Amino acid sequence: MIGIIDYGLGNLKSIQSALEKLSASYIMIRNTNDFSKAKKYILPGVGSFNTGMKNLIKLNYDRLIKKNVEEDKKPILGICLGMQLLCNFGEEGGKTNGLGLIPGKIEKLKLGNNFSVPHIGWNRVLQKKKNVLFDKIPNNTFFYFIHSYHFTTDLMKNTIGTTVYDKNFISAINLKNIYGIQPHPEKSQKYGLNLIKNFVNVI
Repeated sequence: MIGIIDYGLGNLKSIQSALEKLSASYIMIRNTNDFSKAKKYILPGVGSFNTGMKNLIKLNYDRLIKKNVEEDKKPILGICLGMQLLCNFGEEGGKTNGLGLIPGKIEKLKLGNNFSVPHIGWNRVLQKKKNVLFDKIPNNTFFYFIHSYHFTTDLMKNTIGTTVYDKNFISAINLKNIYGIQPHPEKSQKYGLNLIKNFVNVI
């Protein structure tokens, strides 16, 4: 059972549609009692880091995510803002502590004059190492992006994918049972659906 964490900032319908295409069982997590019903979690996200963390804390979801993921070892997939919230802190809206599940911080994209922010559209994900999240997905596959901030870390061993948009940035991460993907797999057609399938059926 996949738990889609609803904290008011997610692209929920697209993720629901993807899981339904995969015939995957899921539950919408809309209260603290729902966390125990799921074996894995998807943390979606569209919006700002500061607001995302405020919403998680207000709902008491931050504590339950940490308990279920760190203590109970349930897998989690963070998508876009959901990936960013997995880190130690973010700069969007003022320095804000994140969930602290993967070492790193979130910084604004700093690009040349010919590159616009936010980064919107299709771009390649270079697979830095073999990972179950990319099972049966060709290297340098295009995924759909929309973001103004990116994940940074000194611990590159947790980086499983990077993307070039003027500069090279981290687009996929993994530490044990914790996974994050910066683009939107639920909007990335065949291979995006394949990535979600890997999380649901393989991980």
